[in-house]
Amino acid sequence: MIFRNLLRQKSIIFSSTILPIVIIWATWWITVEVPMTFELYSGKLISASMLDVHIVTGAITAMGITSAIFGFLITVEFADISKRLKQVGYSYSEINSSIFVVLFLVLLFTSSISVSFSYLLTKSDDLQGMIIATLLISFIYVSIGNLVANIYPDVTAGSLILLIFAFMDLMMIVNPMGEAIYEQSWVKFFPGYWPTQIVLEYGFSDTPSGMISQIIYSLIYFLIIMALSFFVKKIGVTMEVKK
Repeated sequence: MIFRNLLRQKSIIFSSTILPIVIIWATWWITVEVPMTFELYSGKLISASMLDVHIVTGAITAMGITSAIFGFLITVEFADISKRLKQVGYSYSEINSSIFVVLFLVLLFTSSISVSFSYLLTKSDDLQGMIIATLLISFIYVSIGNLVANIYPDVTAGSLILLIFAFMDLMMIVNPMGEAIYEQSWVKFFPGYWPTQIVLEYGFSDTPSGMISQIIYSLIYFLIIMALSFFVKKIGVTMEVKK
């Protein structure tokens, strides 16, 4: 029932299929192939093509935006479905597990699209870092979408907030393309920082390292956002949406 209702939502179909391709293709189209140099968190100095860097970071940007919007929509639009399923005899554990399975399948499908399309356009030979980074960014931004939905469940405004925030985070702040901003110490507290470091480390470093710690930091960020989202929902801090 949940999966069938998801397929009826044009916004979800668009955000999980067309949107990632559009973002990655637009990134490839507007970026020139010139050399650039940047430093990783590990201290390594990387020289790479600006085009390749922009494409791989564009891929996780696409996943961040898609995951945030999807997490937001599934929280807002399917709350009533959960109530109806509960009324006909389904337990909360069955409802939550089915939502989790649907969420996992959609994000896995979207991740496959993003990774495959970006891999075709870039000279980076490493898929391991790309796959892990897209999965981590998916978890983090689904939780952010869930948090925003619990605070302000207006579909138009909420989706716009998430779109702007994800783009600024992944394309302007934690991205080496942001130059001076990327070099600031405080950027590591943004949600996309550690997954971005993974994709850059394993995509452009000859001796990649530090993945375990970066995965742990990413998962800690995810758990903090989920805990905050649960707390917000528990105490009922929800802004009224005018109809």
